[in-house]
Amino acid sequence: REIWRVEQPSLWNGGTLATAGNLVFEGASSGEFAAYRADGGSKVWSTFVQTAIIGAPVTYQVGGEQYVAIAAGWGGSLGLKKGPIGLDAHVLSNRPRVLAFKLHGTEALPNIPPPEKPPLNPPREIATARVISKGDAAYTNHCSPCHGYWAISAGEVPDLRYSTALADRSMFLRIVRDGFLRTAGMPAFPQLHPTEVDRIRAYIIHRANQQLEEDHQSQRR
Repeated sequence: REIWRVEQPSLWNGGTLATAGNLVFEGASSGEFAAYRADGGSKVWSTFVQTAIIGAPVTYQVGGEQYVAIAAGWGGSLGLKKGPIGLDAHVLSNRPRVLAFKLHGTEALPNIPPPEKPPLNPPREIATARVISKGDAAYTNHCSPCHGYWAISAGEVPDLRYSTALADRSMFLRIVRDGFLRTAGMPAFPQLHPTEVDRIRAYIIHRANQQLEEDHQSQRR
């Protein structure tokens, strides 16, 4: 029995589906949904679905026609916690959809504009290295599971380096401790002392200014 493999450009790809028609289907975090020959692994068809695929496809029959369907969309632990690793592992536009394909289908996905990155405009950095270090530890313990390592979001939740609340200490406290954005999915952390919240804010401001400097250096090259 022949064993073959397909190298994907990034991690966190979808599962596979093998059919009786000698095909193996798989979706990738690059947004490609592809079919391969089961005997040999050569690619025979693919399409771009405009977002990452991390689920496994299914097949079914309706009215004598066979369909292959896939739940397209980005998520999971890599999509939350892994920061730049997750950010580099998928198509940035996330349009969760269930897509179904059949032979001789004529429909096409609508064009979508590329995602726009908001301007990075952090407050001036004034915290000491000690405060930033303590804020790093507090951020890692309380914030990184959703907002990503090193204050870099992998795309599923807001990247806090771009948050306008960084410029408003009282608003930042209301969001983190009081649950001001609870209805938007941001839980409250009333157990955090305001000093610890200030340290977290200082660390995020530090990371935002680091990114701003990296962007400026990149533009000067």
